[in-house]
Amino acid sequence: MELPFLYKELSLPSPPPHLLPDSNPVNLKKIMREYQSQMILKNGKHSTSVENNLYYLKPELEAWIKENICDSFNDVGLKYNFFTNERTFLAPHTDVTRHYVLIYNLLSGDGDLVFWKETNFPVQRQTFTRHLPANYDDLEEVLRIKTPSQKWFIMNGSVLHSVENLLNDRVQLQVSLNVNPFE
Repeated sequence: MELPFLYKELSLPSPPPHLLPDSNPVNLKKIMREYQSQMILKNGKHSTSVENNLYYLKPELEAWIKENICDSFNDVGLKYNFFTNERTFLAPHTDVTRHYVLIYNLLSGDGDLVFWKETNFPVQRQTFTRHLPANYDDLEEVLRIKTPSQKWFIMNGSVLHSVENLLNDRVQLQVSLNVNPFE
């Protein structure tokens, strides 16, 4: 199976600590995009994924990203996945607002980023279309990695992906891109 670009770690400067947002969800106010928890069949039973909200960043941090990391993007935000003992995964999906996403983990959640191929579908899915499989039994794992904390990486949001085995909250700076400027 020939694979499209999936993931790459990058050597880019870390954001200045004084610009980083408060990662306490109680203090996060403005939601840019809210994605409800997803129900999916996993190991033969209905399971619910973690919440998956994107919050606005301080304008100063957005300006720093534009000046030091990438000057052309769709949007930037703070992604927060709320971990619970019953909700330990972010269900397989494709991103609907971007082709690529540049990520800086403030907290990795200690989970695995997993890319999938759904039965009877190509690995690379149509960009800007939400794909939400209903059952893990219809998926073949393509790649599983531990994403680094305090380091940038870029991934393909048009390939089904999930986060599995979360042990803690996951907090990320996310930069939405239509093209990969790091190829």
